Amino acid sequence: MTVATTHSLIDLVSQFHRQLAQHCSQTARLNQDERVRLLLDYVGRHETHLAAALQSYENQAREKILATWFRNAPTNALPRLDQHALSATSTVDDVIEWAVEMDNAIISFYRTLAAEAETPDLKKVLDNLLAMEESEQHRMVRSALRIQDF
Repeated sequence: MTVATTHSLIDLVSQFHRQLAQHCSQTARLNQDERVRLLLDYVGRHETHLAAALQSYENQAREKILATWFRNAPTNALPRLDQHALSATSTVDDVIEWAVEMDNAIISFYRTLAAEAETPDLKKVLDNLLAMEESEQHRMVRSALRIQDF
């Protein structure tokens, strides 16, 4: 754990979402299963949307909140994609499990930050980001299950 600002931690999550989207795109090009490619395309677009939502949030957030420091920031809490990668032979179930695992890591990251928040305003911001991630995870899983039934 290290010292980091709220701004840098939100950037870290945004960058992680972009990495997830890129990984989905790369894996979709390698996979032969049409349903897997369709799901990877969906998950990739979903991750791109979340990265853009975080960027938009940062542009609108109060500077005081973004400049708040965390003394014990869990900067290494998000998984490394080289250790949690999908493959060209991944199935629909593999992709769903992977996407949920990645989302759970982000949700856990926000929970940790919210528990460490030193002000009510910062806790509220982190709780809102946490709620957004949880809601988007549920939405993604519902859509993924529809693709699975396709």
